[in-house]
Amino acid sequence: LVLLKVAEYLAGVRELREFLLTAMIYPVILTLTAAVSIFVLLTFVLPKFAVIFTDMGVALPLATRLMLALGDFLRAYYWLLAGMIVASILGWRFYRKTPQGRKRWDGFKLRLPLLGPIFNKIEVSRFARTLGTLLASGVPIMEALQIVRGVVLNRLMHDGLGDVYRDLKQGGSLSQALAATGLFPNLAIHMIGVGEETGAMDTMLGKIADIYDRELKSGVKSFTAMFEPLIILFMGLVIGAMVVSMLMAIFSVNELGF
Repeated sequence: LVLLKVAEYLAGVRELREFLLTAMIYPVILTLTAAVSIFVLLTFVLPKFAVIFTDMGVALPLATRLMLALGDFLRAYYWLLAGMIVASILGWRFYRKTPQGRKRWDGFKLRLPLLGPIFNKIEVSRFARTLGTLLASGVPIMEALQIVRGVVLNRLMHDGLGDVYRDLKQGGSLSQALAATGLFPNLAIHMIGVGEETGAMDTMLGKIADIYDRELKSGVKSFTAMFEPLIILFMGLVIGAMVVSMLMAIFSVNELGF
């Protein structure tokens, strides 16, 4: 029975991980495609038109000159920008590995407007699924909490469960201790309280994990559905600005002809 529950737990974790990876592939590809397309247009396409207008002796409008200046800057200093990006990523990864950096980063993730609730649901689901599986397997709750602390990835959640462990050691209830952390949703706390009263804590924790798994999948779908049009809109605005700047230059040529 214990091995069966562990197998079910691992299968659920794997399914959730695969869902999250699959859901984020398209937005990442779309973002990279938009960035590369804009870079190519600014650094290679627009300068070719600029040469034509310059040879004709046309005074380019301000918008066109700004676009060309941006393209010239990117073409001349792309190596510097790439180096700064790489250095920033490496610096961020190094800082994130420090205790203070990890805690600040995990706290920042939970406060993000759209992604914060998603990150919170991931940790709540992981907490509930792991603790429920351990309790159903006969592991004492104090020992189970220590194990769950090692499973939860968010540092704020990890520290919060340390406070929960100390509260339980002093005779407090799990639901009240979780509520005191301010990191767990009211629904989860209420259901855990019901589990304490009915003696069906493992069953209730499994239901909590199922609920937040469903909400997590729904939240990820909503985020991707909102993110994709925003990227397309941003790309359209940038390309539209380039087209307008070229049209203004063409109109200048027509005025010169008249």
